Amino acid sequence: SELVLDTPPVVLSTELLLRCIQRMERLETVDRRAVERLVVGDREALLWHLRRLTLGERLQSTLRCPVPECGAAMDLDLSVSDLLQPAYPDARERYETEIHGQRLRFRLPTGGDLTALCGEMDSERAAGQLLRSCVEDDRAGDGGAALDAVADLMESLDPQAELRLDVCCPECGERAPAVLDAAGFLFQEIGRQADDLYRQIHFLALHYHWGEAEILDLSPVKRRRYLELLADSLGESQSL
Repeated sequence: SELVLDTPPVVLSTELLLRCIQRMERLETVDRRAVERLVVGDREALLWHLRRLTLGERLQSTLRCPVPECGAAMDLDLSVSDLLQPAYPDARERYETEIHGQRLRFRLPTGGDLTALCGEMDSERAAGQLLRSCVEDDRAGDGGAALDAVADLMESLDPQAELRLDVCCPECGERAPAVLDAAGFLFQEIGRQADDLYRQIHFLALHYHWGEAEILDLSPVKRRRYLELLADSLGESQSL
């Protein structure tokens, strides 16, 4: 759980995908460079698939109403299938577009691009750096309408990269936009499960005097059964 808390999600995503992807089209081996070269939307889709395979199709989350006077909890109950976008019909390594009479070439942001920005604390500056690194023509300049237009085009070409939900507050009726990030969501869940596992190990070791390795050798079903038996016996002893 310390790794989940201290490591940027994009780095964790690369490590997880590197361990789970066994084969990629047109590649003999799957290495770190290949995983980092995946566009952001592809990485997000793969993470949602991994989440479904390991933790199930349904996912739940709680947001807070953005209205200061309200702040009510807004529960989300979603399915992974609802979050996966259709396959891109015109996926390419490079794209060209004409903006203000200029032909510009660009590519979609990748995991490697995001990793390179991990140390940047200013979000606006990071977004600008990310955009400029993906535009392969310096005629776009350092900012302005050309880059803004390319950014909008990138978003339309890779809609899986950033999922935006429109959530309605059940108390005040205010509609609140929410961004659902696969990496952030998945690693928060993993962190909570790791904390729960620590508690299970502590409880079983305290009462059965087993070592950590012995407890981890138990299957989750068997470990849960011992926890239930302990809870029953402790409840009976307290009632006496």
